[in-house]
Amino acid sequence: TLINKFGNFAGVIEAEYDDLLSIKNITENTATLFKMIPKILPVYYNSRSDGVIFDSMDKIIQMFEAYFVGLTHEAFRIACFDNNLRMLSNILISSGTPTSSDVNMRTIVKEVLRTNAASAIICHNHPRCDTLASPEDREATKNISLVLHKLDVQLTDHLIVTEGRTISLRQMGYVNLFY
Repeated sequence: TLINKFGNFAGVIEAEYDDLLSIKNITENTATLFKMIPKILPVYYNSRSDGVIFDSMDKIIQMFEAYFVGLTHEAFRIACFDNNLRMLSNILISSGTPTSSDVNMRTIVKEVLRTNAASAIICHNHPRCDTLASPEDREATKNISLVLHKLDVQLTDHLIVTEGRTISLRQMGYVNLFY
């Protein structure tokens, strides 16, 4: 019934709380559980990341995608890594509107210095949108890459997550071309 009403499981999770309650036999507890899933997934994946060496794009993409499940607004994150590609942190830099999110360079610098990171990957989402890198995405990548380079921190990639697809700005040639 839920999938028929909301189209698919993602639609169920993204449905408004009151819309879930309008479905026969859906209790407040059930609606609350569905609304908690996007909040629980990142915690789950973070706990699975302890000691993991992020030496493949598949591992990195899977880890980042969990943070964007159910979001209808753009969010911008940074993950910091040690020399052995173990994740030191993964924090939210900013949360924005359905079409944009500010990049707070001060927060990025503070996090890479706090963790003594050797490398970092930045990631943001394009909710319900294509995965094309906008001119603003490319400019932000360039600026972050330059600042991190001055701190001896390698910007490994900038990922864009959308429904069903994640792209790498590194693979597109927009990372590490600026210094």
